[in-house]
Amino acid sequence: MTKLVDKITAALEEGDDRYLQQDISDLPRAMARLYVISRSGEQKISDLEGSNFPYFDELRDQIMSDEEATRLKSALMVYAEKNNGDYVPTALWTLGYFFDQELIGFLQEQLRVHLELGQPSVESLGQCIIALSTIGEAILLDGSFAAHEHSRNIEMARAYLDSKT
Repeated sequence: MTKLVDKITAALEEGDDRYLQQDISDLPRAMARLYVISRSGEQKISDLEGSNFPYFDELRDQIMSDEEATRLKSALMVYAEKNNGDYVPTALWTLGYFFDQELIGFLQEQLRVHLELGQPSVESLGQCIIALSTIGEAILLDGSFAAHEHSRNIEMARAYLDSKT
């Protein structure tokens, strides 16, 4: 049986974004969250039984290994870097759910790219902000975020990047 992570990774590597589309976009994020929970040791996977954890029944026996998580992160990054898919914002948002400090440089670069692209990339810019915040970066101006406040998000991105130079 092919694991979901293999199906998703293969699809992304082929430019197929079906696993990032709205009706199933929670699946990769749930996989990342479950991976992080399994690695942290702060909570048992069995404790999630009966909770509202998305896709738990499908994922409980498919927790990613470190190597699989690395492959999925890489596939999401490559998809986002190409910046030619409708679901680049979802790919960027998903990366935040890995809580991986090593993704900060990549997300900062994506923030620069989408800031430079301007209006066509405001959603990707917003999801970079959320991913960086999720990972622990102090990017939110007043501790809050609203996806529809594009001018504020642009200001937030500029202030954050200026603080890093």
